[in-house]
Amino acid sequence: MRRGQTGAATLLVVLMLFFIMALAGAYTSRNLIFEQKTSANHYRATQANEVALAGIHWALAMLNGGRVDAQCLPTSDTASSPFRERYLEVSDTGQVSRRNWIDGGQEVPFTPSCLRSNAGALICSCPEAGAPSLTPPDANAYHPAFRIVFDTLSQPGMVSITSTGCSRWNQACSIGQGTTVGDAAARVTVVAALARGLPTSGAAALTLRGGVSVPSAELFLNNTEAGSGGLSLV
Repeated sequence: MRRGQTGAATLLVVLMLFFIMALAGAYTSRNLIFEQKTSANHYRATQANEVALAGIHWALAMLNGGRVDAQCLPTSDTASSPFRERYLEVSDTGQVSRRNWIDGGQEVPFTPSCLRSNAGALICSCPEAGAPSLTPPDANAYHPAFRIVFDTLSQPGMVSITSTGCSRWNQACSIGQGTTVGDAAARVTVVAALARGLPTSGAAALTLRGGVSVPSAELFLNNTEAGSGGLSLV
């Protein structure tokens, strides 16, 4: 008699093994994708935090600098104001207050900002009026950026500096509302105090280290306190 076909049980076992292997592969792939997303989020969060800290150091350096142009670069043009005078005002009592600009009838704080170019250099905007104007070199690439805001404090001679760092410069980052989906943002705030140029008031009408040269104008000095020991020159 002709024997019937066999092996159905073996085929069923093999199919079950393949199904189990497919489930194991899918689970392993899911874990790999999750780890990749976690690593990318951690990288962008670290990047945003580091650029926020860089913004604080940049702002402190700019406050100690001289005249700057609209791109925050040093300039000798007398029509351009120093960074400190552009965004801060110091009263006779030493009170430091921030300067604002008018937008739609409301006072809005200045927000000097910078982003990182493809070559690693900073592209900055220091407006004398209005919002910062920054255009990323590549709209599809990640250009870490920071945004600076000064705040007035009640203590004389002190000012609050807030730096918002973003892993990508976009509209949300430019107005201080964090970032869009897939990006990261971090915010760092420090309190800085203005340091006096001289530890004590000068005893003479002119106090300097070294010589002074006045080639094209006359220099008049008047010392009204003879007991100070200072010299008066005309």
